[in-house]
Parts: sequence; structure tokens; C-alpha cells
Amino acid sequence: MKKIILCISIFLLFSQIKGPAQENHEILNLLMAQTDNMYLKDFKTNLAPGGISHFSVVLSKNKNYEIFSYPANEVQVSLYDKKENNPISALQEDVNEKGIISKKYRFTETGVYHLEIKNKTHKKINTAILLTLAQKDDPEEVIISFTANKTEKEKKTTTTEAEELFFVVEEMPKFRYKEGDKIFTDFKDYIKYELNYPPEAKEQKIEGRVYIQFTVNKEGYIQDAKVMRGVHPALNQEALRIIYSSPRWKPGKQRGHKVNVSFTFPIVFKLNNQ
Repeated sequence: MKKIILCISIFLLFSQIKGPAQENHEILNLLMAQTDNMYLKDFKTNLAPGGISHFSVVLSKNKNYEIFSYPANEVQVSLYDKKENNPISALQEDVNEKGIISKKYRFTETGVYHLEIKNKTHKKINTAILLTLAQKDDPEEVIISFTANKTEKEKKTTTTEAEELFFVVEEMPKFRYKEGDKIFTDFKDYIKYELNYPPEAKEQKIEGRVYIQFTVNKEGYIQDAKVMRGVHPALNQEALRIIYSSPRWKPGKQRGHKVNVSFTFPIVFKLNNQ
């Protein structure tokens, strides 16, 4: 009996050690499976007991945003127009049977808004928040930039400045591709030209829209491309292939300096266009 108890104790210990490492990824997948909204950005964070993490986002007016978080009994997500103000009231707030909270917002002015994620428990947790757009707007026009700030605990232990990632800058990256007499200055046209419908997906008549997030770095090269919302493995891989096959861009600039600019780009697979 003692051996059995010992084995169970060891198993539980390793389960607790292994679990948190996958928690952010698992939570994000759970959130993304709950909505058909357009993916904009996810925020992954590790929080100490009672810890708080802040993110600043520039959100557009007359857009319908929805924020998803999980679980309801552990995480509190609030949105502010100014850090010292009271939280902005959501137009609608729902909690489903899985413990996923969704909050809907709409703004009359474009501006900087502050997202606060708070650990309501007395234990260390990993979590993820999903920001989506509830209407089919062009994602590049929705979020201008975001700043990921350190948690309260991290602020006490490091002096590293917050990392800023741009979505829209003063001079956006410019695409240009020439092959023979063909010249493309619109990345969408290049994608249509390069797209090869995977035979496996064509045979099964699989269609859909794959969202790829990627960065045009300071040198104009594509990096960090990943599938944010996929359809089928064959279509997902073809979308990644096209993005990584892109020729060099003219990099974006902010205040005269070359910067890394992130895009979330939809690639449409539709059989009647083949």
C-alpha cells in the first residue's frame, strides 16, 4: 500500500511540474476554438500569486472587438482608456460552460487602451488572452501597435524596457516583385500568383481562409511566420510556404528609423478560382 501511495504521489508531482509548461498554448487553442471572429492578437503571460500584467493597445473607432479569457475563476481581465481610470464597461459579457469569458467592446474614438490581466488566485498560473475583431475589417487597419509591459514582480527584478511591436508605422514596409514582364507591388497579387492548391486538399474539396502572422524585419526579410488560424494541414503548410518564399521588402520606418513590422495576413483557398 505504501508503494502504491508513493507512486501516486510521484505521478502527481511530475504532472504538476509538466502541466504549466503547456498551459499557455493549450488555453490559447481553447479560446481560438470558441470563436469565428478575426484573430488580431494573443497575449501570453505568467503570473505570480495575485500578480498583474499590463499590455497597451491602440484600437480603432467603430470596430467591434471581443476579448476572450480563461478560466473565469482564476483570471480577471479589464480594459482601461487611462491606467488610473475605472475599467471600461463591456457592451456584453458572457461566461460559457467551459469557464471561458468573452467581453465585447466598441469605441467611438481611436486611441490607446490598457489591458490588465490579474491572477485572482494564491498560486502561480500561466494564461493567455485572445483579442479578436467581430467584423471582417482589414487587420492591418485595426491595431496600430501594442506594448507588452512587465508584471509587477518583473518590474522589481529587471530594468528592461517594454518591448514594442508595430502593426502600422509612419512608413509601412513596401512589397515589390519582378519576374520577366510581371511586376507585383501588391502582396495579395503575389500570393495569388504563387499559390499552388495542395492536391490532397483539392481532392477532398477543402476550402478556407488561413491567417498567417509574420514580421517584416528591419532588413526587409520575412521572419517568425506562423499559422494563427488554420483550415487543414496541407493548406496551412502551403500558406507558410508562400509567405516564406516572399522576396525582400523595403522595410518600414518609424520616426526615420527602420523597425520590425508585424502583419496578420489572410490567404484564401477557394476551388472555383483554380
